[in-house]
Amino acid sequence: DNTGSSLSAGLSGLGIPSGMLPSSLFGSNNNNSVISIESLSSRVLFRTLYEDEKFLVELFAVDYYDKNSGELVLDKNVYDSSSSKWVNGKPSFEKAYDEFKDYLSINRDVITNVIDVYIFHRSPVVAQRWLSLLIKNTNQFLKGKRLTLLESSSSLISDQLSEQAPRYINNALSSRVESTLPQ
Repeated sequence: DNTGSSLSAGLSGLGIPSGMLPSSLFGSNNNNSVISIESLSSRVLFRTLYEDEKFLVELFAVDYYDKNSGELVLDKNVYDSSSSKWVNGKPSFEKAYDEFKDYLSINRDVITNVIDVYIFHRSPVVAQRWLSLLIKNTNQFLKGKRLTLLESSSSLISDQLSEQAPRYINNALSSRVESTLPQ
């Protein structure tokens, strides 16, 4: 069969030690793995994929993948490629998110703490591209979360220091003055 209609023909996977994702900055490896897994499948991250028209076409409108040409053949009843229009309207965010979850598989090995991420698609090229996008977006998202957390912590520490510093200075000065006074 030259069309490559088997979903296993388009499998792309990656094993990621959970410490390789910036979530390792969040704490323990178990907590870090949970954050990574939740981020990979989050609606927040999916939003960037959903806003990409090419992604949506690859998600909903592929009739089959031609192995010989390496091309996706689109279902004309779903998407009109000549006018770049959806026949029955663009799929909703929720419908697209639910559909994408069927293409995504995330597993964590509890012994090695490696997170395996797989994308299933009729086209191995599309599966690899989606996987790369997902990992890249997850890393950016987690780095942003970590930066926000660090900025918040830094601000809190600065506030606490500014409140406590005058007391320490007063105590130090009082001790110094007392030590210079004759007894």
